[in-house]
Amino acid sequence: MDEGDIIAQEKVGISDNDDSQSLSDKLFAVGGKMLVGVIDMAGAYCNTPIPIRGIKQNNSEATYCKIIKKEDGKIDFKKPAKRS
Repeated sequence: MDEGDIIAQEKVGISDNDDSQSLSDKLFAVGGKMLVGVIDMAGAYCNTPIPIRGIKQNNSEATYCKIIKKEDGKIDFKKPAKRS
């Protein structure tokens, strides 16, 4: 689903108490700050001849998925959130 160099990356901890709302809040906060940083980096790039260098992804660890359909988004709330 995603390929190409990694321009920015950050780990976000997920606690046992997180739900979809708290995790979304965490990801929006971190993602917003990262986006501003990447935009600043791109703006600086426009004024200098130094290319932005990303980190190559390890394609041997890549996973691929089928085409996602609407029915793939259905959630069975009777199943536990954590599965082994």
